Amino acid sequence: MTHQAETWFSSAAMRRAALLIRELADPGARRSFWRYWVADVAMGAGSYVLHYGLRLLPFAASSAIGGALGVLIGWIRGSWRADVPPRAVFSRLRPESAGKQALDHAMTRMCDNIGRVYAEFNILDLLWAGGRITVTGAEHLAACRQRDQPILVFGVHLASWEVIGAALIGLGYEVHTLYRPAINRFQDRIVVAVRTGARVRKSGAKMIPPGPAGARQAYRVLVERRGVFLTWADARKDGVPVPAFGRPVRQDTNLSAVLRLARAAGAQLIPAYVERQRGARFHTIFRPPVELIRGEHEKADLIPNLQQLDELLASIIVPRLDQWWMLPFLRFD
Repeated sequence: MTHQAETWFSSAAMRRAALLIRELADPGARRSFWRYWVADVAMGAGSYVLHYGLRLLPFAASSAIGGALGVLIGWIRGSWRADVPPRAVFSRLRPESAGKQALDHAMTRMCDNIGRVYAEFNILDLLWAGGRITVTGAEHLAACRQRDQPILVFGVHLASWEVIGAALIGLGYEVHTLYRPAINRFQDRIVVAVRTGARVRKSGAKMIPPGPAGARQAYRVLVERRGVFLTWADARKDGVPVPAFGRPVRQDTNLSAVLRLARAAGAQLIPAYVERQRGARFHTIFRPPVELIRGEHEKADLIPNLQQLDELLASIIVPRLDQWWMLPFLRFD
């Protein structure tokens, strides 16, 4: 009996091996096999080592390591060259800081912030309990909740912008936000664990898939008052970020999608952003709800409302331009 079982298992293993060899004869299959079983695993292992290593360090040290790596990578990529687009954009939007030394310092701060954002995400779910997040404007959220109004918080990619969600959760709100899974399955597990707070608290952000199904789910969250819907309005669309900074306001951006969702759900639009402070400390600002034009015809109100929100975002971003994640992607040509 034992011999028969061994023979059966041996035959089954041989059949699977033969099938695998036939599949790997195809170049595309070989690339997929390599990516899934070798490259992704190696990258995932490195990500786990980095993730848990940074979580063991003091918060300020984790952030500083990220900043140092960001500056180093920026130097390797030539971020201080006179012809790099971020310098041109910075000098255009901040003409008072267009001198060489001022631009060099701005590029250093930009690269430092980018590196810190990557590092600080690994400790995001620890920051509120660690006393690293302060808040201004929580009364605006509380007033909406007291009046049983749906709340749509739209953030800006400033400093470690994911702190907005951590602050909302810390304040006791149930947060729903869009999330597109990471390509690497191991990195995706890290991201989900951090955003949902699975390791350090009972609840965290609820993930909503992007696309039409996600939009319908976000609408239900708002109209059923199941919590706060959190999104970002300055995300890229075809390489052109919001705000427009003097260009024609487009109607196919995340900002217009935010506006349409707020209008459909009757939600209060609350702007939010994060300011970086020393030693991995963050200050989250929630502005008063935006007073939208709500006439009888939504299409007629769309452009004036978009212009109002676009100007609001620009007024928040420009003074903190070197902390804006989208700065390296912005082009005026």
